[in-house]
Amino acid sequence: MPKSPEISKSVLSQFDTVLEIDKEGKYVGSFENREGKFHSHLAPVPGQPLDHIFGESFSPNRSGSNEEHFSRVIRSKSPDQCFYFTKSKTGENLSFYVSLNLEESTNKRLLFIHLIPLQTIISAKDDLNLAVSDQIHESEEKFRKTFYNSAIGIALVSTTGNWLEVNAAIPKMLGYTDEELKSLTFQDITHPEDLNGDLELLNQTLAGEINSYRLEKRYIHKDGKTVHALLSVALVRSSSGEAKFFVSQLIDITQTKFLIQDLERKNLLLEATSSDLEKKIDQLQEFNRIVAHNLRASIGNVVSLVAFLKDKNLSPDPEEVIGLLEESSKAVLENLENLQKVIEVRANRGVEFEELQIDQVMQSVLKTLSGKIKTSHAKIQIDFQIKNLLYPRVYLESILFNLLDNSLKYTKPGIPPEITVTTLKKNDKTYLSVKDNGIGINLKLYGDQIFKYKKVFHRGFDSNGVGLFMTKNQIETFGGSIQVESKPHEGSIFTVAFV
Repeated sequence: MPKSPEISKSVLSQFDTVLEIDKEGKYVGSFENREGKFHSHLAPVPGQPLDHIFGESFSPNRSGSNEEHFSRVIRSKSPDQCFYFTKSKTGENLSFYVSLNLEESTNKRLLFIHLIPLQTIISAKDDLNLAVSDQIHESEEKFRKTFYNSAIGIALVSTTGNWLEVNAAIPKMLGYTDEELKSLTFQDITHPEDLNGDLELLNQTLAGEINSYRLEKRYIHKDGKTVHALLSVALVRSSSGEAKFFVSQLIDITQTKFLIQDLERKNLLLEATSSDLEKKIDQLQEFNRIVAHNLRASIGNVVSLVAFLKDKNLSPDPEEVIGLLEESSKAVLENLENLQKVIEVRANRGVEFEELQIDQVMQSVLKTLSGKIKTSHAKIQIDFQIKNLLYPRVYLESILFNLLDNSLKYTKPGIPPEITVTTLKKNDKTYLSVKDNGIGINLKLYGDQIFKYKKVFHRGFDSNGVGLFMTKNQIETFGGSIQVESKPHEGSIFTVAFV
């Protein structure tokens, strides 16, 4: 307050009463007749000390007398606040919250007093409490409606995992009654494979590292089936930061998961069908090439020889022509027989599958090839991690025979063949591989021709180029595949994947 004889009305309007006092602290009068609440309840008399004005029954809520209170304000010129209790002029019990502030101007000492009846404070507090109570009630009502009427599952879960409260959607989703759920923890009905991930996020939330989390998890229904759910969890803390409980929201996505899985299965089937169709197109093209090239060439050769034999001007040697005709006829028959075998393979989709012991089938093939194995001094190692295979026996024997026969045939001069036959499981498929140390194949030159009909890549060997062609057709008949890894002079690895 500036030390000026003039006090603005705006300043005066902020106080209930402004008392003018002398140097001894005695009441002189009210400044500009500002009597307010002070004068309506008390009857100050000019010349009286302030403690007499308030009366003996009026006492502050702190240690010390009334006089000390006012004297301290007058002496220190520092603002002060107190609660006072007294009687009004009519004998009514009064209680006030009193704020005192002393200011001095050139010729005046003014005590600014602001009084608030405690009843006013209490009423204001009651009004505030009522308003807060109404807001809390409104919020609780909104939460209650949201909680119990929600189509998705909502639950209150303790920090240890107990179900405290659940809405109707959760029992419907999980098959338990409210009472049954409240006797369980969420850990009890969580799929074992999903529990650790959930608990890890829960502990991070309790530790204050995260405020909430969301994950896809599986629950075990009361009847034992799996329920897929999208879980959202938020932690509720007290005003002091203590963890109280979790609010969990569960959305049943089981049907969605089934639809996705069904779509994935159909996509796989479509891919398999597309792949099978591509294989059939390749096979038809290969058959067309066999008919157009091999059969046509052989038959054309027969026609030419017959014409040559009929030509009287050429005087052909009948025995020589007949010999050539015999060779061409054999070639035609051989090609027809090979085509018939391929067609038979393709037609035998209904052939009987057996639970085969691969080692037994292998021993049967080794007996058939025992002569070649002995004369070549071959070393054959067997490592069957997978012992059994559901497959047609005649086809598995044929596959093993052709692959082993090639490894025994295409060898380096003077070096005994070393062959390793293995089986293993990977990505739900059984694999059979035959590895050798033979002469190998230049895949850069012949990679796209390895499994073609009548393709021969090494001269000087007893080969007709049919074995691998037949093997590939046998394998693909039942959805399998065959791959080759090879380098010249380093050997080859043929790997069969069985579906």
